[in-house]
Amino acid sequence: MGRQSGVKVHPLDVHEVDCRHCEQGCCGKKRIAVPGDLYSRLLQVKEAMEAREGQKIPMCKLVNLFADLICQ
Repeated sequence: MGRQSGVKVHPLDVHEVDCRHCEQGCCGKKRIAVPGDLYSRLLQVKEAMEAREGQKIPMCKLVNLFADLICQ
């Protein structure tokens, strides 16, 4: 069976997240590429959390919140 291949995503369909704002980074990295459709959903959650908390939240915090889904 050999090695597993990850999901192939066209470079234009990803958003790069800077993870330096979060001390642990994202998935153990300083930057991570998130597929565009997932990024847009994370952005909706981020905006809702910011409205609730009344302050800005770094995107890396959302990536780490859903790390079990994103860091596979």
